[in-house]
Amino acid sequence: MLSHNNPMSTSAAPGFWRPKKSHDQSALTRRFALRLMDLYQVPPGLPPVLCACAPAELHELGLLAVAMELRRRGRPIVNLGQATPVDATLSAIERLGARVAVVAATLPEHLEPWIASRDTVMDLQRRAGVTVVWGGPGAASASPRGLPGLAALTIDEAVAAVVGLLERMTLARGEAPA
Repeated sequence: MLSHNNPMSTSAAPGFWRPKKSHDQSALTRRFALRLMDLYQVPPGLPPVLCACAPAELHELGLLAVAMELRRRGRPIVNLGQATPVDATLSAIERLGARVAVVAATLPEHLEPWIASRDTVMDLQRRAGVTVVWGGPGAASASPRGLPGLAALTIDEAVAAVVGLLERMTLARGEAPA
């Protein structure tokens, strides 16, 4: 897809939609990514990995890449998308029985609402054994600011962290890893 800054994208062929903003491109990419994820089979009975962007976070392509790779590896994914409120993410984690959540943030300030909810996150971790993987460039600020979980600055780090957590959880229950 051509960037809106690319001179080649200044005119669209008749009948074709040309994204005007990078967030429009993200929406189009999200639509196709979600369709592609449906092509991968998921074994029944596995708890989903919940994926969400931090509040005010509109850049979701890295999170989509993590979600697609985890789905390709046979993990069920629930993607809440851009700018997801903390309460909505926490509610979905509990309602769906997720054991791992990935929260993406490109800027440290996007994690401020999560920092304000730190006690609730810690309670959920203790009570339900949920681990949050804080992903993206803003994730480097998660641990120093007291957020429990793991920080992953790249897509590969986030995928490796989630896969490792799920394997350890599976082994702890005495099951064979998927």
